[in-house]
Amino acid sequence: MKVLFNNDGASVVQGALCPLRITASSASHFSQLQVEIASAGVKNASSALGFGTQPRIIAPDTYEVDVNTALLRRGFYEIRLIRFHSPAKNHPDPENADYTPSRDFDRAVFFVGCIFDSPRSREQVVAELEKREASFEAEFTSGIRISDSPDSISWSSFVFVKCLLLGRRTRFHKFEVFPFDRGLDSKDHRDLVNDFLKKATTTGLKFEYSDADRHISRHDNPVAIVHFPNVIAPTDSEVAQFTERQISKLLSVLALTRDSKGEAFEIVVCPLVAGRDASVFPVRQPYRGNLVKGEISGEHAETLESYVRVVDTNPFEYFLLQLYKEAIGEIDDDFRCLRLWQILELIAASRNYDKKLDLVDHLGVPIKMNDGQPFKVRNSVPPVYAVLRDYSVDVEKAWENVNIWFGFRSAVAHYGAVANYGQLERPEVRAWVKNGLDQNAAANGHNVVVSQLQTDVNQLLQKRLADHALLDGRSVTGVM
Repeated sequence: MKVLFNNDGASVVQGALCPLRITASSASHFSQLQVEIASAGVKNASSALGFGTQPRIIAPDTYEVDVNTALLRRGFYEIRLIRFHSPAKNHPDPENADYTPSRDFDRAVFFVGCIFDSPRSREQVVAELEKREASFEAEFTSGIRISDSPDSISWSSFVFVKCLLLGRRTRFHKFEVFPFDRGLDSKDHRDLVNDFLKKATTTGLKFEYSDADRHISRHDNPVAIVHFPNVIAPTDSEVAQFTERQISKLLSVLALTRDSKGEAFEIVVCPLVAGRDASVFPVRQPYRGNLVKGEISGEHAETLESYVRVVDTNPFEYFLLQLYKEAIGEIDDDFRCLRLWQILELIAASRNYDKKLDLVDHLGVPIKMNDGQPFKVRNSVPPVYAVLRDYSVDVEKAWENVNIWFGFRSAVAHYGAVANYGQLERPEVRAWVKNGLDQNAAANGHNVVVSQLQTDVNQLLQKRLADHALLDGRSVTGVM
């Protein structure tokens, strides 16, 4: 197949109507032609112009259409796809015939300029385009140095991501993401089901995992690859840790733009020098829940049953539990604090406290400001304190805790991290954060502040569920 743009004139003035000539032996079977033109000489090529038409027949097996360059901006372009479709008369129903550069024809590139641009020969256009592409490739593979150690070498890393459907390759600063042509299957899930049926039942059941099951599973669980071509570090484990951190940021962005919660599951790290072995690192979060089993550790049957009934009929409580589930899954303490505080604020808002009332403690004593005036049940801290007071959650330390949590939350929300609390405007809020950080330091760096926040939110949610169960006439024999 041969593709000729503008009679091999690779430089055109924007607005010109340029002929695109195509020679293809099988084209006579079709009556319609589709052309896709993409940008070239840029880091991420994208579709620039697409159109379909009935081509002019110039000679046997030779066809021509016009490309309207008025629809293209100044820059480099190439023919990305040529598709013949719609069967011609007296021909059977053939499938579409798709042709792409490199595979089916030499790259057809051209430059669209303005009247002030000097004309370029095809050789000049190709040379300038190849120079640009080489520059992008050199920058892409130049390496990300994550260590100044003299023992550092270059490594290539591939991060495998499940539940992420992509349709194109995208390059970023020294890494890229692209789709893979098959997804994950769920044979292990079926094997576990069959293992259970064999060991724990007398049904004699065993379900086969068919080719159709495999096809559906792979289709429903798409996989994408994130590639870091050159990471400079002493060890493969450092490369794996770095790429895992980077992929977390990328997946957060893709969750927003793709509405897809991609999850990394394997990282392959390959040395780019001889004498070192490649490694694979599974990406998995260790179990972080209760390690103690039994009724006293969250498995009290009657309590669980009553809670399930409550959330089945109370959408708001179910929503709060979903938020809690997401919060405890957050690895970063700062952002876990932010998520947990959000739960407290939502509950406080749902209580609809009278903002004109004075704030009192669990003994009925007003809590006063520095000027001696009592706080009102409004703004952020007082309503949250009132919630803990009303549900009798850690009431002796609740006022101190709530102020520290609010300080942590404010530092993270406004300045990205608790460590940046010095930028907070109000000195009393900074003082509360300092108090909390001193507590963490006294606990040998363990974040007792966020741990206490999680404990109190847990107790609060359980007490709310227990109250709902009592109101619905279902007693709860023990709060877990």
